[in-house]
Parts: sequence; structure tokens; C-alpha cells
Amino acid sequence: MAYNKYSNGGGLARFSTMEKKTSSYNSNFDTFTRNVDTLHALEIGSLRDFVGLGLIEATNKVGTKISVASTIKIAGKFANGVPLLSLASTLIQYVWYYDKANKAWWKIPGIYYYW
Repeated sequence: MAYNKYSNGGGLARFSTMEKKTSSYNSNFDTFTRNVDTLHALEIGSLRDFVGLGLIEATNKVGTKISVASTIKIAGKFANGVPLLSLASTLIQYVWYYDKANKAWWKIPGIYYYW
């Protein structure tokens, strides 16, 4: 999903391989853009939190010496270090906002076409 707001008040909304053009902003286009921004923030935040913090935590548990054995230990500790409850919450939020963005895209006035 993606969008582009034009300076003249119109915009372009993309969903999968389809896109719709609108000549002016409307509530459905606005809802779509807000939900796409939220999805993007969830993606970036989950990558930063899970990969970054999990890797730092796993590295601290192993020590500072880097070798093949410590790399294997880091991989094992990293798999255990990711909080599953937080991951489940993020996935639920992602599905929720994806569904809202999908519904808003279909409500944007105009005919869609494939790009």
C-alpha cells in the first residue's frame, strides 16, 4: 500500500497492483493515508525493536569475543530473547490497520486500474 498527495489537492492511492486517482482530498483518502502511515510505523518499529534489541541482548549474554561458537550462541539466545507477547500484539495491530486501510481504499471514489 502506498499513496502520493499532490500539491493541487488530489492524490494517488495504491493497493497491491491497483491504483485510484482522486482529484481532491476526501475522508476515505485521508483515512487510507493515515492507516498506511500507521502500518509503515509498525513495520519500522517492529524491525527496530525486535532485531535491534534482541541482537543487543543476545550479544550481551554471550560476551564480547566474536567467533563461530559465539555467533551460534548469539543466534540461539536471539531466538529466545524476542518477546512473543509484544510480537503478537504488533501482529494484531498490523492486521487491524491493514483491514482498515483496505476498506478505506475500496471506498475512495473513482475507478481503479492496474499499474
